[in-house]
Amino acid sequence: MVTQHKEPEAPSSRRNPPAYRRIALALVDDGSAELAIDAVGRLATRGVTRVRVLHLQERTAYPRLGGPVDIETDQQAVGFAQRAVAELRERGINAEVAVGREVTGYEADQIVESAEAFGADLIVAGNRHKSRLMNLLQGNTTQALVRRSHTSLLLVG
Repeated sequence: MVTQHKEPEAPSSRRNPPAYRRIALALVDDGSAELAIDAVGRLATRGVTRVRVLHLQERTAYPRLGGPVDIETDQQAVGFAQRAVAELRERGINAEVAVGREVTGYEADQIVESAEAFGADLIVAGNRHKSRLMNLLQGNTTQALVRRSHTSLLLVG
């Protein structure tokens, strides 16, 4: 009796479609930025996924000084976002810079609006850890993002 031996089928040459075509990466210049960039690097499909790196120029409120005061200069904000874009491009990911001026209390709205205008199907954001008192005084952008975004959201950090 002769038994036939079938060779295993070769894997399909067709690739799975990318999970994400457009990712909005909202970065803050803190420890979560590297984690967020790394997460996008793993989720993006080289040559297919477009990434918009969004960084809001950080400000803080000082009522005695007549309102918000910039914590970083325009050059620092753009430079920070450009370094993130360069790191993603080194990985073969198409990335672009979007820098805006933070409007204190409306950061989540700014991120969501930018992501929607970009057509993002995922928002990746760092999760800045603040004390309860600071959350009470300044609000919590992460919680606001979760409430306001209709786009899938990945929080890292």
